[in-house]
Amino acid sequence: MLGLVSAVLVYAVLRRYNVRRWIATAATVTVLFDPGQFILEQIVLADLLAMVLMVIAFCVLLLARDKPSVLRVVFAGLLMGASATVRPTTLPLILFLAIYLLLTRAGWLRAGAALLAGVLPIVAYMGWFASVYGSFNVTNSNGLFLWSRTMTFANCAKINPPADLRPLCPENQPRQQALPAGSGRLLPKIYLWDHTAWMWTDAAAGPKGVRPDTQAFTRANNERALRFALAAIKAQPLSYAHTVADDLTTIFTSKDVFLFPGRQPVLQGLGPLNKRYALAAVQAYAGSTKGIGPYLGRHFGVRLHQPFAHWIRIYQTYVFMPGPLFALLVAAGLAGLLIPRRRTGAGVLLWISAAVIVILPIAEHEYTYRYVIPALPLLCMTLALALRTRPGPGDAAALAGAGAGTAGAAGTGADVAPDATMPVPVLDGGPGDTDLFTPREDLPKRTPRASHTGPQPAVHNTGPIPAIGYEDEYDDRAPDDTSPQGITPGQGG
Repeated sequence: MLGLVSAVLVYAVLRRYNVRRWIATAATVTVLFDPGQFILEQIVLADLLAMVLMVIAFCVLLLARDKPSVLRVVFAGLLMGASATVRPTTLPLILFLAIYLLLTRAGWLRAGAALLAGVLPIVAYMGWFASVYGSFNVTNSNGLFLWSRTMTFANCAKINPPADLRPLCPENQPRQQALPAGSGRLLPKIYLWDHTAWMWTDAAAGPKGVRPDTQAFTRANNERALRFALAAIKAQPLSYAHTVADDLTTIFTSKDVFLFPGRQPVLQGLGPLNKRYALAAVQAYAGSTKGIGPYLGRHFGVRLHQPFAHWIRIYQTYVFMPGPLFALLVAAGLAGLLIPRRRTGAGVLLWISAAVIVILPIAEHEYTYRYVIPALPLLCMTLALALRTRPGPGDAAALAGAGAGTAGAAGTGADVAPDATMPVPVLDGGPGDTDLFTPREDLPKRTPRASHTGPQPAVHNTGPIPAIGYEDEYDDRAPDDTSPQGITPGQGG
Protein backbone atom coordinates (compact mmCIF):
# COMPACT_ATOMS: atom_id res chain seq x y z
CA MET A 1 0.00 0.00 0.00
CA LEU A 2 2.84 2.41 0.77
CA GLY A 3 4.37 1.69 -2.62
CA LEU A 4 1.08 2.44 -4.36
CA VAL A 5 0.72 5.69 -2.40
CA SER A 6 4.17 6.76 -3.62
CA ALA A 7 3.31 5.99 -7.24
CA VAL A 8 0.03 7.93 -7.12
CA LEU A 9 1.73 10.96 -5.58
CA VAL A 10 4.52 10.94 -8.17
CA TYR A 11 1.91 10.90 -10.92
CA ALA A 12 -0.12 13.68 -9.27
CA VAL A 13 2.85 16.03 -8.98
CA LEU A 14 3.89 15.50 -12.59
CA ARG A 15 0.38 16.11 -13.89
CA ARG A 16 0.25 19.25 -11.74
CA TYR A 17 3.32 20.43 -13.67
CA ASN A 18 1.61 19.67 -17.00
CA VAL A 19 3.70 16.61 -17.80
CA ARG A 20 2.00 14.46 -20.43
CA ARG A 21 0.02 11.54 -19.06
CA TRP A 22 2.15 8.82 -20.62
CA ILE A 23 5.36 10.41 -19.33
CA ALA A 24 3.91 10.81 -15.85
CA THR A 25 2.82 7.18 -15.95
CA ALA A 26 6.27 6.03 -17.10
CA ALA A 27 7.83 7.89 -14.14
CA THR A 28 5.97 5.59 -11.73
CA VAL A 29 7.26 2.37 -13.30
CA THR A 30 10.17 1.87 -10.88
CA VAL A 31 7.91 2.19 -7.84
CA LEU A 32 5.27 -0.10 -9.32
CA PHE A 33 7.34 -2.82 -11.01
CA ASP A 34 10.94 -2.91 -9.74
CA PRO A 35 11.46 -6.23 -7.91
CA GLY A 36 13.88 -4.42 -5.60
CA GLN A 37 11.01 -2.18 -4.57
CA PHE A 38 8.81 -5.27 -4.06
CA ILE A 39 11.24 -6.88 -1.66
CA LEU A 40 11.79 -3.60 0.17
CA GLU A 41 8.04 -3.55 0.78
CA GLN A 42 8.17 -7.05 2.31
CA ILE A 43 11.15 -6.68 4.67
CA VAL A 44 11.04 -5.01 8.07
CA LEU A 45 13.51 -2.21 7.28
CA ALA A 46 13.49 1.54 7.76
CA ASP A 47 14.07 2.27 4.06
CA LEU A 48 10.48 2.00 2.82
CA LEU A 49 8.84 4.15 5.48
CA ALA A 50 11.57 6.79 5.18
CA MET A 51 11.15 6.82 1.39
CA VAL A 52 7.37 7.22 1.53
CA LEU A 53 7.53 10.02 4.12
CA MET A 54 10.12 11.77 1.95
CA VAL A 55 7.99 11.44 -1.20
CA ILE A 56 4.88 12.73 0.61
CA ALA A 57 6.87 15.71 1.93
CA PHE A 58 8.00 16.66 -1.57
CA CYS A 59 4.50 16.20 -2.96
CA VAL A 60 2.86 18.32 -0.28
CA LEU A 61 5.22 21.15 -1.21
CA LEU A 62 5.19 20.75 -4.99
CA LEU A 63 1.44 20.31 -5.37
CA ALA A 64 0.92 23.87 -4.18
CA ARG A 65 -0.34 26.42 -6.67
CA ASP A 66 2.03 29.39 -6.92
CA LYS A 67 3.38 30.30 -3.45
CA PRO A 68 2.71 27.52 -0.91
CA SER A 69 0.97 28.48 2.31
CA VAL A 70 2.80 28.53 5.63
CA LEU A 71 0.71 25.59 6.81
CA ARG A 72 1.71 23.60 3.74
CA VAL A 73 5.45 24.19 4.17
CA VAL A 74 5.21 23.36 7.88
CA PHE A 75 3.51 20.06 7.05
CA ALA A 76 6.17 19.27 4.43
CA GLY A 77 8.93 20.05 6.94
CA LEU A 78 7.37 17.85 9.63
CA LEU A 79 7.11 14.94 7.19
CA MET A 80 10.73 15.30 6.10
CA GLY A 81 11.82 15.50 9.72
CA ALA A 82 9.86 12.34 10.49
CA SER A 83 11.56 10.65 7.54
CA ALA A 84 14.97 11.59 8.97
CA THR A 85 14.12 10.09 12.36
CA VAL A 86 13.35 6.82 10.57
CA ARG A 87 16.46 6.89 8.38
CA PRO A 88 18.94 9.75 8.86
CA THR A 89 20.09 9.82 5.21
CA THR A 90 17.18 12.19 4.49
CA LEU A 91 18.36 14.67 7.15
CA PRO A 92 20.02 17.10 4.65
CA LEU A 93 16.76 17.26 2.68
CA ILE A 94 15.21 19.38 5.45
CA LEU A 95 17.72 22.11 4.63
CA PHE A 96 17.10 21.62 0.89
CA LEU A 97 13.41 22.37 1.37
CA ALA A 98 14.23 25.69 3.01
CA ILE A 99 16.77 26.62 0.31
CA TYR A 100 14.26 25.74 -2.41
CA LEU A 101 11.65 28.04 -0.85
CA LEU A 102 14.17 30.87 -0.71
CA LEU A 103 15.32 30.43 -4.31
CA THR A 104 11.75 30.30 -5.58
CA ARG A 105 11.01 33.54 -3.71
CA ALA A 106 8.49 32.02 -1.35
CA GLY A 107 9.92 34.24 1.37
CA TRP A 108 12.00 33.93 4.52
CA LEU A 109 8.94 33.19 6.66
CA ARG A 110 8.07 30.05 4.72
CA ALA A 111 11.69 28.91 4.44
CA GLY A 112 12.20 29.37 8.18
CA ALA A 113 8.92 27.62 8.97
CA ALA A 114 9.90 24.60 6.86
CA LEU A 115 13.33 24.41 8.48
CA LEU A 116 11.97 24.73 12.02
CA ALA A 117 9.23 22.18 11.37
CA GLY A 118 11.77 19.74 9.96
CA VAL A 119 14.09 20.13 12.94
CA LEU A 120 11.37 19.63 15.57
CA PRO A 121 10.92 15.85 15.06
CA ILE A 122 14.71 15.42 15.09
CA VAL A 123 15.15 17.30 18.37
CA ALA A 124 12.23 15.45 19.94
CA TYR A 125 13.71 12.10 18.89
CA MET A 126 17.15 13.08 20.18
CA GLY A 127 15.62 14.00 23.53
CA TRP A 128 13.97 10.59 23.76
CA PHE A 129 17.22 8.91 22.65
CA ALA A 130 19.16 10.75 25.36
CA SER A 131 16.70 9.62 28.04
CA VAL A 132 17.09 5.99 26.98
CA TYR A 133 20.73 5.72 25.86
CA GLY A 134 22.38 8.66 27.62
CA SER A 135 23.54 10.34 24.41
CA PHE A 136 21.88 13.38 22.79
CA ASN A 137 22.10 11.91 19.32
CA VAL A 138 19.97 10.12 16.74
CA THR A 139 22.03 6.92 16.83
CA ASN A 140 24.84 5.04 18.53
CA SER A 141 26.00 3.43 15.29
CA ASN A 142 27.15 6.19 12.92
CA GLY A 143 30.74 5.97 14.12
CA LEU A 144 30.79 2.17 13.84
CA PHE A 145 29.41 2.26 10.31
CA LEU A 146 31.96 4.88 9.24
CA TRP A 147 34.73 2.82 10.85
CA SER A 148 33.68 -0.17 8.76
CA ARG A 149 33.91 2.05 5.64
CA THR A 150 37.51 3.00 6.46
CA MET A 151 38.48 -0.66 6.80
CA THR A 152 38.52 -0.74 2.99
CA PHE A 153 41.58 1.54 2.81
CA ALA A 154 42.87 2.37 6.32
CA ASN A 155 46.65 2.07 6.75
CA CYS A 156 47.64 2.47 10.38
CA ALA A 157 51.25 3.17 9.37
CA LYS A 158 49.94 6.41 7.84
CA ILE A 159 47.24 7.09 10.39
CA ASN A 160 49.48 6.51 13.42
CA PRO A 161 46.54 6.18 15.82
CA PRO A 162 46.98 6.43 19.62
CA ALA A 163 47.30 3.23 21.61
CA ASP A 164 43.61 2.98 22.51
CA LEU A 165 42.67 3.01 18.80
CA ARG A 166 45.22 0.51 17.54
CA PRO A 167 42.89 -2.48 18.16
CA LEU A 168 40.63 -0.93 15.52
CA CYS A 169 43.24 -1.23 12.73
CA PRO A 170 42.32 -3.64 9.89
CA GLU A 171 45.24 -5.97 10.54
CA ASN A 172 44.06 -6.46 14.12
CA GLN A 173 40.60 -7.73 13.18
CA PRO A 174 40.21 -11.51 13.65
CA ARG A 175 38.54 -12.15 10.27
CA GLN A 176 41.32 -10.30 8.45
CA GLN A 177 43.98 -12.15 10.42
CA ALA A 178 42.44 -15.47 9.39
CA LEU A 179 43.10 -14.76 5.71
CA PRO A 180 46.36 -15.76 3.98
CA ALA A 181 49.07 -13.12 3.84
CA GLY A 182 48.58 -10.67 0.97
CA SER A 183 44.82 -11.16 0.80
CA GLY A 184 42.61 -8.18 0.00
CA ARG A 185 40.34 -6.42 2.41
CA LEU A 186 36.97 -7.82 3.39
CA LEU A 187 33.70 -6.04 2.74
CA PRO A 188 32.84 -3.32 5.29
CA LYS A 189 29.77 -5.23 6.50
CA ILE A 190 31.95 -8.17 7.52
CA TYR A 191 34.07 -5.98 9.78
CA LEU A 192 30.93 -4.40 11.19
CA TRP A 193 29.11 -7.62 12.08
CA ASP A 194 32.03 -9.89 13.01
CA HIS A 195 31.18 -10.93 16.55
CA THR A 196 34.81 -11.74 17.31
CA ALA A 197 35.86 -8.11 16.62
CA TRP A 198 36.83 -5.50 19.21
CA MET A 199 33.29 -4.17 19.70
CA TRP A 200 32.25 -7.32 21.56
CA THR A 201 35.45 -8.23 23.39
CA ASP A 202 34.69 -6.12 26.45
CA ALA A 203 31.06 -7.18 26.71
CA ALA A 204 29.97 -9.93 29.05
CA ALA A 205 28.87 -13.04 27.22
CA GLY A 206 25.31 -14.13 27.75
CA PRO A 207 23.89 -17.65 27.81
CA LYS A 208 25.77 -20.13 25.64
CA GLY A 209 28.57 -17.59 25.12
CA VAL A 210 26.47 -15.29 22.95
CA ARG A 211 26.97 -11.54 23.12
CA PRO A 212 23.90 -9.66 21.86
CA ASP A 213 24.34 -7.24 18.98
CA THR A 214 23.22 -4.36 21.16
CA GLN A 215 26.29 -4.72 23.38
CA ALA A 216 28.50 -3.58 20.49
CA PHE A 217 26.48 -0.48 19.62
CA THR A 218 27.14 1.53 22.75
CA ARG A 219 27.92 5.20 23.12
CA ALA A 220 31.52 4.46 24.12
CA ASN A 221 32.16 2.09 21.22
CA ASN A 222 30.51 4.46 18.78
CA GLU A 223 32.63 7.42 19.87
CA ARG A 224 35.78 5.30 19.76
CA ALA A 225 35.02 4.08 16.25
CA LEU A 226 34.22 7.61 15.09
CA ARG A 227 37.57 8.89 16.35
CA PHE A 228 39.40 6.21 14.36
CA ALA A 229 37.32 6.79 11.23
CA LEU A 230 37.86 10.56 11.22
CA ALA A 231 41.59 10.07 11.80
CA ALA A 232 41.74 7.61 8.88
CA ILE A 233 39.90 9.99 6.53
CA LYS A 234 42.07 12.93 7.60
CA ALA A 235 45.27 10.93 7.01
CA GLN A 236 44.08 9.36 3.72
CA PRO A 237 41.50 11.68 2.13
CA LEU A 238 42.25 10.59 -1.44
CA SER A 239 41.99 6.92 -0.51
CA TYR A 240 38.62 7.59 1.09
CA ALA A 241 37.37 9.53 -1.94
CA HIS A 242 38.57 6.75 -4.28
CA THR A 243 36.80 4.10 -2.21
CA VAL A 244 33.49 5.97 -2.25
CA ALA A 245 33.80 6.76 -5.98
CA ASP A 246 34.56 3.12 -6.74
CA ASP A 247 31.37 2.00 -5.00
CA LEU A 248 29.37 4.70 -6.77
CA THR A 249 30.51 3.49 -10.18
CA THR A 250 29.26 0.03 -9.25
CA ILE A 251 25.71 1.42 -9.39
CA PHE A 252 26.15 2.30 -13.07
CA THR A 253 27.74 -0.95 -14.20
CA SER A 254 26.00 -3.77 -12.36
CA LYS A 255 22.61 -5.39 -12.20
CA ASP A 256 20.94 -5.02 -8.84
CA VAL A 257 21.47 -7.96 -6.47
CA PHE A 258 18.69 -7.17 -4.02
CA LEU A 259 16.65 -10.23 -4.95
CA PHE A 260 13.98 -12.54 -3.63
CA PRO A 261 15.27 -16.00 -2.65
CA GLY A 262 14.58 -18.65 -5.24
CA ARG A 263 14.56 -21.58 -2.88
CA GLN A 264 14.30 -22.19 0.83
CA PRO A 265 17.30 -20.65 2.64
CA VAL A 266 19.70 -23.09 4.23
CA LEU A 267 21.12 -22.84 7.72
CA GLN A 268 24.65 -23.50 6.50
CA GLY A 269 24.70 -20.03 4.93
CA LEU A 270 24.81 -18.38 8.33
CA GLY A 271 27.53 -20.45 9.90
CA PRO A 272 27.32 -21.82 13.44
CA LEU A 273 28.51 -18.63 15.18
CA ASN A 274 26.20 -16.25 13.33
CA LYS A 275 23.33 -18.69 13.67
CA ARG A 276 23.64 -18.46 17.45
CA TYR A 277 23.64 -14.67 17.29
CA ALA A 278 20.65 -14.63 14.95
CA LEU A 279 18.66 -16.87 17.28
CA ALA A 280 19.75 -14.80 20.28
CA ALA A 281 18.50 -11.64 18.57
CA VAL A 282 15.12 -13.26 17.85
CA GLN A 283 14.95 -14.52 21.45
CA ALA A 284 15.69 -11.04 22.84
CA TYR A 285 13.06 -9.39 20.64
CA ALA A 286 10.25 -11.96 20.54
CA GLY A 287 10.88 -13.90 23.72
CA SER A 288 11.00 -17.22 21.85
CA THR A 289 12.73 -18.84 18.88
CA LYS A 290 10.12 -21.53 18.49
CA GLY A 291 9.64 -22.47 14.85
CA ILE A 292 12.08 -19.90 13.43
CA GLY A 293 15.19 -22.07 13.17
CA PRO A 294 14.38 -23.85 9.88
CA TYR A 295 13.79 -20.53 8.14
CA LEU A 296 17.02 -18.70 8.96
CA GLY A 297 19.15 -18.36 5.84
CA ARG A 298 22.10 -16.37 4.58
CA HIS A 299 20.13 -13.16 4.07
CA PHE A 300 16.54 -14.04 4.87
CA GLY A 301 14.37 -15.47 7.60
CA VAL A 302 11.33 -16.28 5.48
CA ARG A 303 8.85 -18.94 4.54
CA LEU A 304 8.57 -19.39 0.79
CA HIS A 305 5.17 -20.22 -0.64
CA GLN A 306 4.93 -21.92 -4.02
CA PRO A 307 4.21 -21.38 -6.82
CA PHE A 308 4.42 -17.67 -5.99
CA ALA A 309 8.07 -17.70 -4.93
CA HIS A 310 8.95 -19.37 -8.23
CA TRP A 311 6.94 -16.82 -10.22
CA ILE A 312 8.60 -13.81 -8.60
CA ARG A 313 12.01 -15.38 -9.17
CA ILE A 314 11.25 -15.74 -12.88
CA TYR A 315 9.88 -12.18 -12.97
CA GLN A 316 13.03 -10.62 -11.52
CA THR A 317 15.14 -12.53 -14.02
CA TYR A 318 13.69 -10.39 -16.80
CA VAL A 319 12.51 -7.24 -14.99
CA PHE A 320 15.16 -5.33 -13.06
CA MET A 321 17.03 -2.03 -12.98
CA PRO A 322 20.30 -2.44 -14.92
CA GLY A 323 23.15 -0.15 -13.96
CA PRO A 324 23.41 1.54 -17.39
CA LEU A 325 19.70 2.47 -17.24
CA PHE A 326 20.21 4.05 -13.84
CA ALA A 327 23.17 5.98 -15.26
CA LEU A 328 20.93 7.19 -18.10
CA LEU A 329 18.31 8.41 -15.60
CA VAL A 330 20.95 10.34 -13.69
CA ALA A 331 22.56 11.84 -16.80
CA ALA A 332 19.30 12.73 -18.55
CA GLY A 333 17.93 14.38 -15.43
CA LEU A 334 21.15 16.36 -15.00
CA ALA A 335 21.01 17.44 -18.65
CA GLY A 336 17.50 18.74 -18.03
CA LEU A 337 18.86 20.91 -15.23
CA LEU A 338 21.64 22.31 -17.40
CA ILE A 339 19.37 23.33 -20.29
CA PRO A 340 17.71 26.64 -19.30
CA ARG A 341 14.48 25.97 -21.20
CA ARG A 342 14.12 22.58 -19.47
CA ARG A 343 15.21 23.55 -15.98
CA THR A 344 12.76 23.88 -13.10
CA GLY A 345 13.25 24.59 -9.43
CA ALA A 346 11.40 21.39 -8.56
CA GLY A 347 13.70 19.40 -10.83
CA VAL A 348 16.81 20.84 -9.18
CA LEU A 349 15.44 20.02 -5.72
CA LEU A 350 14.56 16.43 -6.65
CA TRP A 351 17.79 15.63 -8.52
CA ILE A 352 20.09 16.94 -5.78
CA SER A 353 18.04 15.15 -3.12
CA ALA A 354 18.29 11.87 -5.05
CA ALA A 355 22.07 12.25 -5.34
CA VAL A 356 22.47 12.91 -1.62
CA ILE A 357 20.38 9.97 -0.40
CA VAL A 358 22.40 7.63 -2.64
CA ILE A 359 25.85 8.99 -1.83
CA LEU A 360 25.52 9.36 1.95
CA PRO A 361 25.01 5.67 2.92
CA ILE A 362 27.76 4.61 0.51
CA ALA A 363 30.12 7.21 1.96
CA GLU A 364 29.35 5.93 5.45
CA HIS A 365 29.30 2.18 4.87
CA GLU A 366 29.18 0.45 1.47
CA TYR A 367 27.08 0.06 -1.67
CA THR A 368 23.95 -2.04 -1.78
CA TYR A 369 21.05 -1.65 -4.21
CA ARG A 370 18.53 -0.95 -1.46
CA TYR A 371 20.23 2.44 -0.98
CA VAL A 372 19.40 3.29 -4.61
CA ILE A 373 15.70 2.40 -4.52
CA PRO A 374 14.43 5.53 -2.63
CA ALA A 375 16.19 7.78 -5.16
CA LEU A 376 14.54 6.24 -8.22
CA PRO A 377 11.17 8.04 -8.01
CA LEU A 378 12.96 11.37 -7.52
CA LEU A 379 15.17 10.81 -10.57
CA CYS A 380 12.20 9.75 -12.67
CA MET A 381 10.31 12.89 -11.64
CA THR A 382 13.31 15.06 -12.53
CA LEU A 383 13.52 13.59 -16.02
CA ALA A 384 9.76 13.82 -16.54
CA LEU A 385 9.79 17.51 -15.58
CA ALA A 386 12.55 18.13 -18.13
CA LEU A 387 10.40 16.51 -20.84
CA ARG A 388 7.40 18.79 -20.33
CA THR A 389 6.00 20.40 -23.45
CA ARG A 390 3.81 22.93 -21.61
CA PRO A 391 4.59 25.30 -18.75
CA GLY A 392 3.77 24.49 -15.19
CA PRO A 393 3.71 26.39 -11.89
CA GLY A 394 6.26 29.18 -11.62
CA ASP A 395 7.34 29.18 -15.28
CA ALA A 396 6.91 32.86 -16.07
CA ALA A 397 9.12 32.82 -19.14
CA ALA A 398 7.11 30.06 -20.75
CA LEU A 399 3.84 31.68 -19.76
CA ALA A 400 4.90 35.03 -21.18
CA GLY A 401 5.93 33.37 -24.43
CA ALA A 402 2.58 31.65 -24.66
CA GLY A 403 0.84 34.95 -23.98
CA ALA A 404 2.75 36.74 -26.70
CA GLY A 405 1.91 33.98 -29.12
CA THR A 406 -1.78 34.18 -28.28
CA ALA A 407 -1.86 37.95 -28.63
CA GLY A 408 0.00 37.81 -31.92
CA ALA A 409 -2.38 35.20 -33.26
CA ALA A 410 -5.37 37.26 -32.23
CA GLY A 411 -3.91 40.35 -33.85
CA THR A 412 -3.52 38.54 -37.16
CA GLY A 413 -6.91 36.95 -37.03
CA ALA A 414 -5.55 33.43 -36.45
CA ASP A 415 -7.88 30.90 -34.90
CA VAL A 416 -6.37 30.02 -31.53
CA ALA A 417 -8.12 27.25 -29.63
CA PRO A 418 -8.21 27.82 -25.88
CA ASP A 419 -6.47 25.23 -23.70
CA ALA A 420 -8.49 24.65 -20.56
CA THR A 421 -5.55 22.96 -18.87
CA MET A 422 -3.24 25.96 -19.13
CA PRO A 423 -2.66 27.65 -15.76
CA VAL A 424 -3.85 31.23 -15.43
CA PRO A 425 -0.74 33.44 -15.65
CA VAL A 426 0.02 36.07 -13.08
CA LEU A 427 2.48 38.76 -14.14
CA ASP A 428 2.30 41.04 -11.14
CA GLY A 429 5.72 40.33 -9.71
CA GLY A 430 4.47 37.64 -7.35
CA PRO A 431 6.40 34.48 -6.42
CA GLY A 432 4.62 32.43 -9.04
CA ASP A 433 6.00 34.57 -11.82
CA THR A 434 9.57 33.39 -11.85
CA ASP A 435 11.46 30.24 -12.57
CA LEU A 436 14.18 29.29 -10.10
CA PHE A 437 16.84 30.88 -12.28
CA THR A 438 14.90 33.68 -14.04
CA PRO A 439 16.19 37.15 -13.01
CA ARG A 440 13.50 39.61 -12.05
CA GLU A 441 14.58 42.12 -14.68
CA ASP A 442 13.98 39.54 -17.41
CA LEU A 443 10.28 39.22 -16.65
CA PRO A 444 7.87 40.70 -19.18
CA LYS A 445 6.55 44.12 -18.32
CA ARG A 446 2.87 45.06 -18.57
CA THR A 447 2.24 47.46 -21.42
CA PRO A 448 -0.27 50.17 -20.43
CA ARG A 449 -3.22 50.68 -22.73
CA ALA A 450 -3.14 53.94 -24.69
CA SER A 451 -5.47 56.61 -23.36
CA HIS A 452 -8.42 57.84 -25.39
CA THR A 453 -8.60 61.62 -25.86
CA GLY A 454 -11.58 62.04 -28.14
CA PRO A 455 -15.24 61.14 -27.93
CA GLN A 456 -15.87 57.45 -28.16
CA PRO A 457 -18.43 56.02 -30.54
CA ALA A 458 -20.97 53.67 -29.12
CA VAL A 459 -20.20 50.05 -29.81
CA HIS A 460 -23.05 47.62 -30.18
CA ASN A 461 -21.73 44.23 -29.07
CA THR A 462 -24.28 41.53 -28.62
CA GLY A 463 -21.79 38.76 -27.82
CA PRO A 464 -19.09 38.22 -25.20
CA ILE A 465 -15.97 40.32 -25.46
CA PRO A 466 -13.11 38.09 -26.68
CA ALA A 467 -10.06 37.76 -24.48
CA ILE A 468 -6.90 39.01 -26.17
CA GLY A 469 -3.57 38.07 -24.69
CA TYR A 470 -3.13 38.46 -20.94
CA GLU A 471 -4.02 42.14 -20.46
CA ASP A 472 -7.09 43.39 -18.64
CA GLU A 473 -10.04 43.67 -21.00
CA TYR A 474 -11.57 47.12 -20.91
CA ASP A 475 -15.13 47.89 -22.00
CA ASP A 476 -14.71 50.85 -24.29
CA ARG A 477 -18.45 51.35 -24.91
CA ALA A 478 -19.87 54.76 -24.12
CA PRO A 479 -21.30 55.01 -20.62
CA ASP A 480 -25.02 54.94 -20.28
CA ASP A 481 -27.61 54.61 -17.59
CA THR A 482 -27.24 50.81 -17.63
CA SER A 483 -23.54 50.76 -16.68
CA PRO A 484 -23.22 48.91 -13.35
CA GLN A 485 -22.31 51.25 -10.51
CA GLY A 486 -21.54 54.05 -12.99
CA ILE A 487 -18.30 52.50 -14.27
CA THR A 488 -16.71 54.72 -16.90
CA PRO A 489 -14.36 53.69 -19.71
CA GLY A 490 -10.91 52.78 -18.45
CA GLN A 491 -12.15 51.71 -14.99
CA GLY A 492 -13.87 48.45 -15.77
CA GLY A 493 -12.07 45.23 -16.64
